[in-house]
Amino acid sequence: MISHPYNEQYVPPAPIVDVTLASRNRSEQVGPLPALVDTGSDGSMVPLSLLKNLGVPIVDETFVRSIFGDRRHFYIFLVDMHIGLTWLPDVEVVGDSSNHEILLGRDVINQLILLLDGPQTELVVFQRRPRAR
Repeated sequence: MISHPYNEQYVPPAPIVDVTLASRNRSEQVGPLPALVDTGSDGSMVPLSLLKNLGVPIVDETFVRSIFGDRRHFYIFLVDMHIGLTWLPDVEVVGDSSNHEILLGRDVINQLILLLDGPQTELVVFQRRPRAR
């Protein structure tokens, strides 16, 4: 298991996990970098500048609607993602030119075993399911 403290700069504090992003053949990679764990987001977003530096391919395009109802056009990129000891190959992420943080949505979160411990302001990534007490 790997533990990550919540980011206290958010109010209330927010769960953050370190991620490494890599091109498909892992010839280029960047990280570890902090990523906001957002259980309310369907998909994951990565700053466009990071994706361009990695040289990862655009695989599609989409429109994303914010919680405020506005709709914007984005490109979708394919990356490999390293979280804890887990490699997640071929993750589709939206390239965001207006934001400078990585946001992990349920497309990634649902592939991991996580404990969001709010009272301890800690996120724990498990490699396998912990035993019941």
